[in-house]
Amino acid sequence: RLHRMQSRSDQVMSAVIERAKKQVKKLALNDGEHPRVLQAARILREEGVCEPVLLGNVEAIKKAIAEAKLEDELTDVTIVDPHAHADLERYTQEYFVAKQRKGVSQERAAASMKRRNYFGSMMVKTGAADGFVTGLTQSYPEAVRPLLEVVGTREGRRAGGVYIVVQRNEFKFFADCTMNPVPTPEYLADIALATADLARSFDVTPRVAFLSYSNFGSASGGPGPARMREAMELARKRSPELEMDGEMQVDAALVAEERESRYPFCKLKGDANVLIFPSLDAANTAYKLLWRFGGAEVIGPILLGMNQAVNVLQMNASVQDIVNLASITAVRAQGGEFVF
Repeated sequence: RLHRMQSRSDQVMSAVIERAKKQVKKLALNDGEHPRVLQAARILREEGVCEPVLLGNVEAIKKAIAEAKLEDELTDVTIVDPHAHADLERYTQEYFVAKQRKGVSQERAAASMKRRNYFGSMMVKTGAADGFVTGLTQSYPEAVRPLLEVVGTREGRRAGGVYIVVQRNEFKFFADCTMNPVPTPEYLADIALATADLARSFDVTPRVAFLSYSNFGSASGGPGPARMREAMELARKRSPELEMDGEMQVDAALVAEERESRYPFCKLKGDANVLIFPSLDAANTAYKLLWRFGGAEVIGPILLGMNQAVNVLQMNASVQDIVNLASITAVRAQGGEFVF
Protein backbone atom coordinates (compact mmCIF):
# COMPACT_ATOMS: atom_id res chain seq x y z
CA ARG A 1 0.00 0.00 0.00
CA LEU A 2 2.86 2.36 0.81
CA HIS A 3 4.44 1.62 -2.58
CA ARG A 4 1.20 2.48 -4.33
CA MET A 5 0.91 5.75 -2.44
CA GLN A 6 4.43 6.72 -3.43
CA SER A 7 4.61 5.37 -6.99
CA ARG A 8 3.35 7.58 -9.78
CA SER A 9 3.47 4.63 -12.19
CA ASP A 10 0.96 2.77 -10.02
CA GLN A 11 -1.35 5.76 -10.27
CA VAL A 12 -0.98 5.71 -14.06
CA MET A 13 -1.67 1.96 -14.15
CA SER A 14 -4.69 2.02 -11.82
CA ALA A 15 -7.14 2.85 -14.60
CA VAL A 16 -5.66 0.11 -16.80
CA ILE A 17 -6.00 -2.46 -14.02
CA GLU A 18 -9.60 -1.49 -13.39
CA ARG A 19 -10.37 -1.93 -17.10
CA ALA A 20 -8.68 -5.33 -17.11
CA LYS A 21 -10.84 -6.49 -14.19
CA LYS A 22 -14.05 -5.80 -16.09
CA GLN A 23 -13.41 -8.62 -18.57
CA VAL A 24 -10.88 -11.09 -17.21
CA LYS A 25 -8.71 -12.62 -19.93
CA LYS A 26 -6.44 -15.65 -19.99
CA LEU A 27 -2.77 -14.69 -20.42
CA ALA A 28 0.09 -17.08 -21.11
CA LEU A 29 3.27 -16.13 -19.23
CA ASN A 30 6.63 -17.47 -20.36
CA ASP A 31 9.32 -18.55 -17.87
CA GLY A 32 6.68 -20.05 -15.62
CA GLU A 33 9.26 -21.41 -13.17
CA HIS A 34 10.92 -18.02 -12.60
CA PRO A 35 10.29 -16.60 -9.08
CA ARG A 36 9.37 -13.16 -10.44
CA VAL A 37 6.85 -14.62 -12.88
CA LEU A 38 5.30 -16.63 -10.05
CA GLN A 39 5.04 -13.57 -7.80
CA ALA A 40 3.50 -11.61 -10.68
CA ALA A 41 1.03 -14.44 -11.34
CA ARG A 42 0.01 -14.36 -7.68
CA ILE A 43 -0.63 -10.61 -7.81
CA LEU A 44 -2.52 -10.82 -11.10
CA ARG A 45 -4.81 -13.49 -9.67
CA GLU A 46 -5.32 -11.75 -6.34
CA GLU A 47 -6.15 -8.46 -8.04
CA GLY A 48 -8.41 -10.16 -10.58
CA VAL A 49 -6.50 -8.65 -13.50
CA CYS A 50 -6.26 -11.85 -15.57
CA GLU A 51 -6.04 -15.61 -15.29
CA PRO A 52 -2.36 -16.51 -15.80
CA VAL A 53 -1.22 -19.63 -17.64
CA LEU A 54 2.36 -20.61 -16.82
CA LEU A 55 4.50 -21.99 -19.66
CA GLY A 56 7.24 -24.48 -18.84
CA ASN A 57 8.01 -27.89 -17.43
CA VAL A 58 5.23 -28.92 -15.05
CA GLU A 59 7.45 -30.45 -12.37
CA ALA A 60 9.91 -27.55 -12.46
CA ILE A 61 7.09 -25.02 -12.06
CA LYS A 62 5.44 -26.95 -9.21
CA LYS A 63 8.81 -27.16 -7.44
CA ALA A 64 9.35 -23.41 -7.90
CA ILE A 65 5.85 -22.70 -6.54
CA ALA A 66 6.63 -24.77 -3.45
CA GLU A 67 10.00 -23.08 -2.94
CA ALA A 68 8.32 -19.67 -3.17
CA LYS A 69 5.64 -20.84 -0.68
CA LEU A 70 2.87 -19.95 -3.12
CA GLU A 71 0.99 -23.28 -3.03
CA ASP A 72 -2.17 -21.69 -1.60
CA GLU A 73 -2.25 -18.81 -4.10
CA LEU A 74 -1.29 -20.87 -7.18
CA THR A 75 -2.61 -24.30 -6.24
CA ASP A 76 -4.90 -24.61 -9.28
CA VAL A 77 -3.01 -22.40 -11.72
CA THR A 78 -2.87 -23.76 -15.28
CA ILE A 79 0.56 -25.02 -16.36
CA VAL A 80 1.32 -25.75 -20.01
CA ASP A 81 4.40 -27.68 -21.12
CA PRO A 82 4.84 -27.30 -24.90
CA HIS A 83 6.80 -30.55 -25.11
CA ALA A 84 3.92 -32.62 -23.70
CA HIS A 85 0.84 -30.67 -24.79
CA ALA A 86 -1.97 -32.30 -26.73
CA ASP A 87 -2.00 -29.46 -29.27
CA LEU A 88 1.72 -29.64 -30.11
CA GLU A 89 1.24 -31.62 -33.33
CA ARG A 90 -1.68 -29.43 -34.48
CA TYR A 91 0.26 -26.23 -33.76
CA THR A 92 3.28 -27.62 -35.60
CA GLN A 93 1.23 -28.39 -38.67
CA GLU A 94 -0.50 -24.99 -38.67
CA TYR A 95 2.83 -23.22 -38.38
CA PHE A 96 4.35 -25.37 -41.14
CA VAL A 97 1.46 -24.68 -43.53
CA ALA A 98 1.68 -20.95 -42.85
CA LYS A 99 5.47 -20.77 -43.33
CA GLN A 100 6.33 -23.60 -45.74
CA ARG A 101 6.86 -21.15 -48.62
CA LYS A 102 9.04 -18.94 -46.41
CA GLY A 103 11.82 -21.43 -45.84
CA VAL A 104 10.37 -23.38 -42.91
CA SER A 105 10.66 -27.15 -43.20
CA GLN A 106 8.54 -29.69 -41.32
CA GLU A 107 11.51 -30.43 -39.07
CA ARG A 108 12.10 -26.78 -38.29
CA ALA A 109 8.41 -26.25 -37.58
CA ALA A 110 8.44 -29.15 -35.11
CA ALA A 111 11.55 -27.85 -33.36
CA SER A 112 10.23 -24.28 -33.21
CA MET A 113 6.88 -25.23 -31.74
CA LYS A 114 8.57 -26.91 -28.78
CA ARG A 115 10.02 -23.53 -27.86
CA ARG A 116 7.85 -21.54 -25.48
CA ASN A 117 7.83 -18.30 -27.46
CA TYR A 118 6.49 -20.05 -30.54
CA PHE A 119 4.05 -22.19 -28.58
CA GLY A 120 2.74 -19.24 -26.57
CA SER A 121 2.29 -17.22 -29.76
CA MET A 122 0.34 -20.08 -31.32
CA MET A 123 -1.86 -20.31 -28.22
CA VAL A 124 -2.88 -16.71 -28.83
CA LYS A 125 -3.28 -17.21 -32.57
CA THR A 126 -5.59 -20.21 -32.07
CA GLY A 127 -7.55 -18.69 -29.17
CA ALA A 128 -6.23 -21.03 -26.47
CA ALA A 129 -5.00 -17.88 -24.70
CA ASP A 130 -6.13 -14.29 -25.05
CA GLY A 131 -2.64 -12.83 -24.71
CA PHE A 132 1.01 -13.70 -24.21
CA VAL A 133 3.83 -12.02 -22.25
CA THR A 134 7.42 -13.15 -22.69
CA GLY A 135 11.02 -11.90 -22.69
CA LEU A 136 12.11 -12.00 -19.04
CA THR A 137 15.15 -14.22 -19.68
CA GLN A 138 15.86 -13.43 -23.33
CA SER A 139 17.08 -10.53 -25.40
CA TYR A 140 14.35 -8.45 -27.01
CA PRO A 141 15.17 -9.51 -30.61
CA GLU A 142 15.19 -13.19 -29.60
CA ALA A 143 11.85 -12.89 -27.80
CA VAL A 144 9.99 -10.76 -30.34
CA ARG A 145 10.90 -12.74 -33.47
CA PRO A 146 8.48 -15.66 -32.85
CA LEU A 147 5.67 -13.19 -32.11
CA LEU A 148 6.24 -11.46 -35.44
CA GLU A 149 6.37 -14.79 -37.28
CA VAL A 150 3.30 -16.40 -35.70
CA VAL A 151 0.98 -13.55 -34.65
CA GLY A 152 2.19 -10.94 -37.12
CA THR A 153 1.31 -7.29 -37.49
CA ARG A 154 -2.07 -5.81 -38.31
CA GLU A 155 -2.74 -5.03 -41.95
CA GLY A 156 -1.17 -1.72 -42.86
CA ARG A 157 0.64 -1.44 -39.51
CA ARG A 158 4.26 -1.84 -38.45
CA ALA A 159 5.43 -3.12 -35.08
CA GLY A 160 6.92 -0.62 -32.67
CA GLY A 161 7.88 -0.43 -29.02
CA VAL A 162 6.68 2.36 -26.71
CA TYR A 163 7.73 3.22 -23.17
CA ILE A 164 5.60 5.31 -20.88
CA VAL A 165 8.02 7.52 -18.96
CA VAL A 166 6.45 8.62 -15.68
CA GLN A 167 7.64 11.58 -13.63
CA ARG A 168 6.19 13.13 -10.51
CA ASN A 169 3.53 15.28 -12.18
CA GLU A 170 3.14 13.86 -15.70
CA PHE A 171 3.88 11.02 -18.06
CA LYS A 172 4.90 10.84 -21.70
CA PHE A 173 5.03 8.24 -24.46
CA PHE A 174 8.42 7.55 -26.11
CA ALA A 175 8.57 5.77 -29.49
CA ASP A 176 10.09 3.74 -31.05
CA CYS A 177 12.31 2.35 -28.29
CA THR A 178 12.71 -1.29 -29.32
CA MET A 179 12.14 -2.24 -32.96
CA ASN A 180 13.54 -0.20 -35.88
CA PRO A 181 17.13 1.12 -35.77
CA VAL A 182 16.77 3.66 -38.60
CA PRO A 183 13.06 4.15 -39.31
CA THR A 184 11.77 5.47 -42.61
CA PRO A 185 9.35 8.43 -42.72
CA GLU A 186 6.51 5.98 -43.43
CA TYR A 187 7.42 3.89 -40.39
CA LEU A 188 7.69 6.97 -38.17
CA ALA A 189 4.27 8.17 -39.31
CA ASP A 190 2.76 4.74 -38.54
CA ILE A 191 4.30 4.62 -35.07
CA ALA A 192 3.26 8.19 -34.31
CA LEU A 193 -0.39 7.42 -35.08
CA ALA A 194 -0.30 4.12 -33.18
CA THR A 195 1.29 5.79 -30.17
CA ALA A 196 -1.36 8.51 -30.28
CA ASP A 197 -3.98 5.74 -30.11
CA LEU A 198 -2.14 4.28 -27.13
CA ALA A 199 -2.19 7.68 -25.40
CA ARG A 200 -5.95 7.91 -25.92
CA SER A 201 -6.37 4.48 -24.33
CA PHE A 202 -4.85 6.05 -21.19
CA ASP A 203 -7.38 8.90 -21.43
CA VAL A 204 -4.65 11.28 -22.62
CA THR A 205 -5.23 13.73 -25.47
CA PRO A 206 -2.16 13.14 -27.67
CA ARG A 207 0.12 16.02 -28.64
CA VAL A 208 2.76 14.59 -30.95
CA ALA A 209 6.25 16.00 -31.51
CA PHE A 210 8.62 14.65 -34.17
CA LEU A 211 12.01 15.23 -32.58
CA SER A 212 15.26 16.31 -34.18
CA TYR A 213 18.28 18.54 -33.60
CA SER A 214 16.55 21.03 -35.92
CA ASN A 215 13.58 23.34 -35.38
CA PHE A 216 11.37 23.65 -38.45
CA GLY A 217 14.19 23.77 -40.98
CA SER A 218 16.72 25.67 -38.85
CA ALA A 219 19.46 23.07 -39.53
CA SER A 220 19.86 21.54 -42.95
CA GLY A 221 22.93 19.37 -42.40
CA GLY A 222 22.28 15.65 -42.68
CA PRO A 223 19.15 13.71 -43.65
CA GLY A 224 17.61 13.47 -40.16
CA PRO A 225 15.57 16.70 -39.99
CA ALA A 226 14.11 16.23 -43.46
CA ARG A 227 13.14 12.65 -42.60
CA MET A 228 11.31 13.76 -39.46
CA ARG A 229 9.59 16.59 -41.35
CA GLU A 230 8.41 14.16 -44.02
CA ALA A 231 7.17 11.73 -41.35
CA MET A 232 5.13 14.49 -39.73
CA GLU A 233 3.60 15.48 -43.06
CA LEU A 234 2.66 11.88 -43.83
CA ALA A 235 1.05 11.47 -40.42
CA ARG A 236 -0.84 14.74 -40.77
CA LYS A 237 -2.30 13.68 -44.12
CA ARG A 238 -3.61 10.47 -42.54
CA SER A 239 -4.86 12.10 -39.34
CA PRO A 240 -5.35 15.85 -39.90
CA GLU A 241 -7.32 16.26 -36.67
CA LEU A 242 -4.39 15.08 -34.53
CA GLU A 243 -2.35 17.78 -32.78
CA MET A 244 1.22 17.25 -34.07
CA ASP A 245 4.19 19.09 -35.49
CA GLY A 246 7.89 18.89 -36.26
CA GLU A 247 10.65 18.55 -36.84
CA MET A 248 11.60 20.18 -33.52
CA GLN A 249 14.12 20.01 -30.70
CA VAL A 250 13.19 18.66 -27.28
CA ASP A 251 13.10 22.19 -25.84
CA ALA A 252 10.48 23.31 -28.31
CA ALA A 253 8.46 20.15 -27.77
CA LEU A 254 8.38 20.30 -23.98
CA VAL A 255 8.44 24.00 -23.12
CA ALA A 256 5.28 25.53 -24.52
CA GLU A 257 6.17 29.11 -23.52
CA GLU A 258 9.46 29.00 -25.40
CA ARG A 259 7.89 27.39 -28.47
CA GLU A 260 4.96 29.77 -28.65
CA SER A 261 7.17 32.85 -28.49
CA ARG A 262 9.61 31.65 -31.15
CA TYR A 263 7.37 29.50 -33.37
CA PRO A 264 3.81 30.88 -33.18
CA PHE A 265 2.87 28.88 -36.30
CA CYS A 266 3.41 25.54 -34.49
CA LYS A 267 0.29 23.36 -34.30
CA LEU A 268 0.97 22.14 -30.76
CA LYS A 269 -1.02 24.00 -28.11
CA GLY A 270 0.68 22.66 -25.02
CA ASP A 271 3.63 20.52 -23.98
CA ALA A 272 4.04 17.47 -26.22
CA ASN A 273 3.25 14.13 -24.56
CA VAL A 274 3.97 11.77 -27.49
CA LEU A 275 7.64 11.99 -28.49
CA ILE A 276 8.69 10.40 -31.78
CA PHE A 277 12.45 9.91 -31.98
CA PRO A 278 14.51 9.82 -35.19
CA SER A 279 16.23 6.52 -34.37
CA LEU A 280 16.27 3.58 -32.00
CA ASP A 281 19.57 4.88 -30.60
CA ALA A 282 17.98 8.19 -29.63
CA ALA A 283 14.75 6.75 -28.20
CA ASN A 284 16.39 3.97 -26.19
CA THR A 285 19.05 6.30 -24.80
CA ALA A 286 16.53 8.99 -23.88
CA TYR A 287 14.20 6.80 -21.85
CA LYS A 288 17.08 5.06 -20.06
CA LEU A 289 18.71 8.37 -19.14
CA LEU A 290 15.46 9.57 -17.56
CA TRP A 291 14.96 6.21 -15.86
CA ARG A 292 18.45 5.55 -14.53
CA PHE A 293 19.68 9.11 -14.00
CA GLY A 294 16.61 11.32 -13.91
CA GLY A 295 14.57 9.35 -11.40
CA ALA A 296 11.65 8.62 -13.73
CA GLU A 297 9.64 5.41 -13.59
CA VAL A 298 9.01 3.52 -16.84
CA ILE A 299 6.18 1.28 -18.00
CA GLY A 300 6.72 -1.02 -20.96
CA PRO A 301 7.86 -1.66 -23.53
CA ILE A 302 4.40 -1.85 -25.09
CA LEU A 303 4.44 -3.61 -28.45
CA LEU A 304 2.24 -1.77 -30.95
CA GLY A 305 0.79 -2.82 -34.27
CA MET A 306 0.36 -6.54 -33.59
CA ASN A 307 -2.61 -8.63 -34.70
CA GLN A 308 -3.25 -9.85 -31.18
CA ALA A 309 -2.33 -9.09 -27.58
CA VAL A 310 1.34 -10.00 -27.19
CA ASN A 311 4.12 -8.16 -25.39
CA VAL A 312 7.83 -8.54 -24.69
CA LEU A 313 9.27 -7.62 -21.30
CA GLN A 314 12.56 -5.90 -20.83
CA MET A 315 15.08 -8.60 -19.93
CA ASN A 316 15.29 -9.12 -16.14
CA ALA A 317 12.16 -7.03 -15.54
CA SER A 318 10.89 -6.62 -11.98
CA VAL A 319 7.72 -8.21 -10.60
CA GLN A 320 5.94 -4.86 -10.93
CA ASP A 321 7.09 -4.55 -14.55
CA ILE A 322 5.57 -7.96 -15.30
CA VAL A 323 2.30 -7.05 -13.57
CA ASN A 324 2.11 -3.74 -15.47
CA LEU A 325 2.78 -5.24 -18.89
CA ALA A 326 0.42 -8.16 -18.25
CA SER A 327 -2.30 -5.69 -17.27
CA ILE A 328 -1.79 -3.70 -20.47
CA THR A 329 -1.81 -6.95 -22.47
CA ALA A 330 -5.08 -7.98 -20.81
CA VAL A 331 -6.72 -4.69 -21.77
CA ARG A 332 -5.36 -5.00 -25.31
CA ALA A 333 -6.95 -8.48 -25.47
CA GLN A 334 -10.34 -6.92 -24.74
CA GLY A 335 -10.17 -4.88 -27.96
CA GLY A 336 -12.19 -1.70 -27.80
CA GLU A 337 -12.11 1.68 -29.46
CA PHE A 338 -8.35 2.17 -29.46
CA VAL A 339 -6.65 -1.07 -30.48
CA PHE A 340 -3.01 -0.06 -30.30
